Parts: sequence; structure tokens; C-alpha cells
Amino acid sequence: MSDPTRTSTYSRILVLLGLVVGAVLRVRQALGDVSQHPDEFFQYLEPAHWHWTGEGIRAWEYIDGLRNWFMPAYHGAWMAVLDAFGIHDGGAQHRFFLVHWALAGLSAAVYARRAAPAILRSATNVPAESAAQTFAGPLAAILVATWPALVWWAPHVLTELPSLFLLVIAFTKTSELLERPRAAADGPRAGLAIGLLVGVSLVLRISNGPVALLPLLAMFVHRRFRALATACLGLLPPIFALGLLDRLTWGDWFHSIVKYVEFNFVKGGAANFGTLPVAHYFEVLYGELGLVGCIVLPLLALVVWRRSWFWVLGALLVVSYLSTQPHKEERFILLFWPLLLIPASAGFGAVLLAVRRRVSMQVRIVPRYVAAVALLGLIGATFVTDQVDMQSDHMEMTCHDSFDVMDGLSYVGRQPDALGVLSDINWVCNGGTFRIGKNIPLDDYHAVRLSSPLYNYAVMRVETETIDRAGFEVVARFPRATVLRRDVPVPPLR
Repeated sequence: MSDPTRTSTYSRILVLLGLVVGAVLRVRQALGDVSQHPDEFFQYLEPAHWHWTGEGIRAWEYIDGLRNWFMPAYHGAWMAVLDAFGIHDGGAQHRFFLVHWALAGLSAAVYARRAAPAILRSATNVPAESAAQTFAGPLAAILVATWPALVWWAPHVLTELPSLFLLVIAFTKTSELLERPRAAADGPRAGLAIGLLVGVSLVLRISNGPVALLPLLAMFVHRRFRALATACLGLLPPIFALGLLDRLTWGDWFHSIVKYVEFNFVKGGAANFGTLPVAHYFEVLYGELGLVGCIVLPLLALVVWRRSWFWVLGALLVVSYLSTQPHKEERFILLFWPLLLIPASAGFGAVLLAVRRRVSMQVRIVPRYVAAVALLGLIGATFVTDQVDMQSDHMEMTCHDSFDVMDGLSYVGRQPDALGVLSDINWVCNGGTFRIGKNIPLDDYHAVRLSSPLYNYAVMRVETETIDRAGFEVVARFPRATVLRRDVPVPPLR
């Protein structure tokens, strides 16, 4: 029997093309004026900068202990590496992190290429060669690499992203495990990697817990008990590491988990940051898929239900149980997309197999070309059409068009005479001390602050007569922000 992971050269070219297109789209997004979420700075980058340099703003989550220090430690380590290579500018470091996460997310597409054929082979019992000819793997890889919502969210420093691709890898390895005979699947290391992946994803984002445990449930349902035992063992090191990290940083074992559950699920504190109706996520998905997509994709996924059930169940779960929470943001349900797109690609392959069995030898070549044209058309459409507008997400609106202001603040940080800076952008979106790169006063613009000699720089989206009369002059311009400077002492306002 052929190696189940081997595909034809033609399929590999399609996968490579899809990954290249996905990389271009994601890097373009990362280097553009991408809207930033406040949490990216004040829950991850700013705490990391504070620990590395001693300068920064501590968000309330890192005072009350609702967050563990894993993500700040990870980004702080990268800050140390970048500093060692002479890259000290906060703006340059920020762009590095955006490109880093944008490209890291492609790992989900790489494993999607393996997952869809594994689901297809085990659901239909077809040889690897027949499964490869359906293009299920390339289709899954291209969809995950170029899907608009996944591309738009790729360059963001948020826990949803690493948790997503770790779980996609875990689900893929589970599907490959279920495809093998029981004796081969029950080796001592078969489930260990799955357990480790699930454990780390939980450390990153505990709210993905119900979905993260589905690979273990699949092993139980399909009677892979030895693999399940090793997967449970694999869960222990990351969970123990989280408890130890909380013990060392907060003083109690699993302190961040207890506080997170208490704040979000017991007290309902997340509602303080905005509430939306129960049906909001379903409305968002309908708006992005349309009526045809809402019918076709689930039906395709159900074609291979015998081996895709835990993927589809995961997609339904992540939307359903998060809909019960008053505070909703689209990033919370990003995991829905790969969990649906991958089994739908496998279902597409199963449909092509059924068509091939019912047509003559002359026509059997047609599905191959139809699939290739469809995939290339999808790539071309991704190039020429705009990405889905995600600005309806209320939290992203607060930081829309803020990147030029952040670049202006980084400019101020490079000036040796900078004493303090004012900005007319919402304080949660200005990038904090991390973007400035030095510990100087950074405050919201108010006319009363103009009389203070602390502030000799301002970064404004809109210039005012008041700031002009306070002695400020333009020293740099960005497309949607202006940097102004004045000499001190401050002239009196008239």
C-alpha cells in the first residue's frame, strides 16, 4: 500500500501555490494598516516590554491575576533576541510580531493538507492514490490559507491564533491515528503529541477547553484506549507548567485559571466591555458564508460524517457555547473555520470519488480539471477581491486607523529630546510604552495639558488651533497622523 501522506506532484504544486498566496496575503495584511485590538498591547506586548525593560503599563488583568505570563514571556524572549540584533525600535519589533504570527498561522494550512485526505481515506476506505486524485488535501490547504476571516486575523498578537493552529494539528494527528489499524495506533507515542498539543492550547486559551478535549473523546469512541492513555499523560506537562508558572508569578497554583473563570463565568465581568445578542455569531457566519455557503459546507462535511464527526461537533460547539456569553467578538470563534473547512474539503473529495465511479473512463479526467480550475479560480479571486470587512466587530473599531499614530509615537521615541507626548487617539490603541520604546509620559490630548512643560511632542490625527497656539510645529507626517514638536519653556496660551 502506498504511503497515505503521499500525493501527486500536481497536488503538491497546488498546495505550494496556495501556501505562497496565503503567505503573500498575510504578510501584506501584517505590513499594511491593519486594525489592532487593545488586548494585543495591554495584555501581551506591554507586559512583555515591562518585564524586559522595566518600563511599561500594567493592565488590570496583570494586577488582579486573570492572565498567566506565558504569552508575555514568549514575546519578551523575542524582544531580547531583537534587541541583541540591534532592533530596538518598538515599531520595527511590532511589525516583526505581526509577520511572525501571520506566517505561523500557515501551519494550520499545512496540516489541513494532511487532515482532509486522512478523513476521506478512513471514511471511504479508498486507497491513498484515489484520495489524492480528489484534491481534498490541496483544497483544504488553500481554503485555510486564504479564507478571508483567517487572513484578516492572522497578523494579531492574540491567544486565539496559536491555540487555533495547535488544535488543528491535534485534530489532524487524531484523524491520522484513527485511520491506522488499532494495533498500529496503540503505540506508546501515538497519543503523546496529541496530548501535548491539546495541553498547550488550553494553557493559551482556556475557553477553548470543550473543543480541545474532542480529540480525546474521538479516541475513546473509536476504542483507541492506549493512545488515549498516552494522550492524557501528554496533557500533564503543560498543565503542570501552567500551575507552576502561576505559583511562581501569582503565588497560588492555577491562580489565573481560577480568576479567569470567576470573572468571566461567575461574575459575568466581560459584559462590562460590551454585550451582543445570543444570535450574533450565527448572524456573522451567515453574513460571511451566505445562504449557499451555509448549506453546502455543512452538507459536504456530513458526507464523511463517520470520521469527521468530532471536527463538525467542534465547529458547532465553539459557536454554540460562546453564544451563551454576553460579550462577543469574532476572534473568539475563529476556530470554527478550519474545523468546518477541512471536513468539507474531505466531503468534496468523497463527492468527486462518487462521480468518478459513475462515469466512463473518458470522462473520469474531467473532475481533476474541474477541481484544478476551481482551486486556481479561488486563488485568483482572493487576489482581486477585497478581504471581508471585519470592522463591524465593535472592539476593533476602537483601534481602526491607529497604525499611523503608533508609527508617529515610535518616531517620537527615537528623538533624544522627547520629554512627553500627547495623542488624540484612544489611550488603549496608542501602543503604549512598547511602541515609544522609552519611559516618558504618554497621555490623551486635552487642552489643559498644553500648559505643562512635560509634553514637548504630540501625535495627532487632527490638528487644532489650540495646539498650534501652544507653540507646536509639524516635524513629521504620516498618511493619517501628524507629529508636532515645541521647544520648552511653554509659551502662555492666549
